[in-house]
Amino acid sequence: MIGLTTIFATHNRDEALCVADRIVVMAAGRVEQVGTPREIYQRPTTRFVAEFIGLTNMFTGGLEAPGSFRTQVGERFAVSPACSEPGASVLAIRPEHVRLKRAAAMTGTEDSLEATVEDAVFRGALTKLIVRTASGARLAAYLQNADTGRDDELRPGDRVVASWPADAPMLF
Repeated sequence: MIGLTTIFATHNRDEALCVADRIVVMAAGRVEQVGTPREIYQRPTTRFVAEFIGLTNMFTGGLEAPGSFRTQVGERFAVSPACSEPGASVLAIRPEHVRLKRAAAMTGTEDSLEATVEDAVFRGALTKLIVRTASGARLAAYLQNADTGRDDELRPGDRVVASWPADAPMLF
């Protein structure tokens, strides 16, 4: 540590997250959010910041009641009452929070969407999957490859159920 303040301007999200103690996200010359890399990524304050700093699945709609979000196409998702922003019209979920199970294997009480795998890209430690829901929405999911074996690898055309914990969505 040299004890100097340094300003480093970049448009590279990964670079900013790796080297910065604090990040300032700007849009059109206006500060959108200031915070640590973890705060900016995990708790973005605006939709712009959420989309700028990482891949994010977005659903438009609105809150029906505290703890319940309904998309424009009628899908309902539980959200933490603590993050139920009045007037929120966008629900955002990071791909690492999306859980995918084969449609026949799904059990539990989480909200879920039936979907079909469209694309699977092996990236070493993880696989990035793109799935399309019955309503036509596309969702990205990151699956840790340590959690899967050769026999349970998801491939294009596989039917799955996508779900996430109720505290994973962000509302804007």
